[in-house]
Amino acid sequence: MSDTEVLLMAACAVVGVLFARPVPLGVAVLVGVIAVAARVPLLALAAALLLGSSVSASSWEAVRPAAAPAAVQHYAGPATLVADPVRRGPLTHVVLRVGRQRYDVWAAGSSGRRLLRRDAQEVVWVDGVLRPPSAARWRRLALLHITGEMKVTSVVDWSPGSPLARSTQRTRAALARGASALDPVDRTLFLGLVIGDDRDQPPRLVDDFRHAGLGHLSAVSGQNVAFLLAVALPLLRRCRPLWRWLLTVGLLAWFAALTRFEPSVLRATVMAGLAATAFGLGRVASPVRLLGLAVTLLVLVDPFLVHSVGFWLSVSATAGIVLLARRLAGGIPGPRWLALAAAVTLSAQIGVAPVAWWGFGREAVWALPANLLAEPAAAFVMTYGLPAGLLAGFLPAPLAAAVHGPTLFALRWLRLVARTAALGDWPWARPLVSAFGLVVVAWLLRRSARAVGSPR
Repeated sequence: MSDTEVLLMAACAVVGVLFARPVPLGVAVLVGVIAVAARVPLLALAAALLLGSSVSASSWEAVRPAAAPAAVQHYAGPATLVADPVRRGPLTHVVLRVGRQRYDVWAAGSSGRRLLRRDAQEVVWVDGVLRPPSAARWRRLALLHITGEMKVTSVVDWSPGSPLARSTQRTRAALARGASALDPVDRTLFLGLVIGDDRDQPPRLVDDFRHAGLGHLSAVSGQNVAFLLAVALPLLRRCRPLWRWLLTVGLLAWFAALTRFEPSVLRATVMAGLAATAFGLGRVASPVRLLGLAVTLLVLVDPFLVHSVGFWLSVSATAGIVLLARRLAGGIPGPRWLALAAAVTLSAQIGVAPVAWWGFGREAVWALPANLLAEPAAAFVMTYGLPAGLLAGFLPAPLAAAVHGPTLFALRWLRLVARTAALGDWPWARPLVSAFGLVVVAWLLRRSARAVGSPR
């Protein structure tokens, strides 16, 4: 299949997921097998459409209220934390998994305090009451694969969970210990940038980054995966092909677990895994093909990702970069490295603009210059901060502060850029900036085409 056909296959999978009709899974799989055997692109598109519809219908059926307890019932036993607990006023909010069902939990008092001390993937022994979700909350909870609500009356005991969970918990704990040498606000920004733990970020910091168009930097994003692989590359290059592939895929899976399987990280890890697989097989896969395959696989595994704004922001930013960055770089004057950096930022902003307007009703006025100024510092925090933060976690406080000295400088620069850009996020200017951005992109594309001798 050509790159264009792979993108069309991803689009068909998304349409099928949104269509969500109970197509027999066997029929969809059969069409897919025939498409692969006969190498007929049109059949592959039909298979993606049918598979998307089938798995989406099955997913909706699994989370309908009928799949939850028919009435209120008592439960006492183990439950696994699906995500990290979050303090919401006097309550602790967390999602617990009992068997194959997920339950939304809002706990108060001693139960809430005990849950707040736990981490994702740990197991707690609870005593509580299960009930179906309310009609008003059913759809919102269903998109998170939550089938019911639980009122926890007591938390009896806990265990650390699987070996993978214990590994990620120890890593996060070490990073948190090392970051304790930083100012509380810097600490929350650092943990958000490196591992996606943005639970304690103050509202002002979150607002500044969002209004500056830097919201993707205050929490973990897909680019963290690229920086992780850049750090690991010297070691991976020394390995034999099979071990290199195994270590790469294992590292990607571990990092996805470390960052709690954020949609943007899932997109990046799947793309990186596909690229490593293609390289191991002696083939070259274009970024466009990798993006199309990644979207197809992800929405077929978890159809509810199509309703995640974070997922589409990641996909659209990547699409903008792979489709426009090199063409825009040819039209930007100046040194090649600077032109390419500016083109990547500009193309990513163009890519996310439609999703930003659809999801949030706006696009930050100073997003482009803010990203150009902030990206180098963010890249430094992600590449230096992870190994340095782990080292700092095992050092005394004065030495940890010294190790985090460069990190602190970069974090303060990020906060300054975000605060300054947020002050100029005037609502009346947002449509004008978007229109101006389109004009600039059109001019750069035309300039680039002329530079390479295009007939235009």
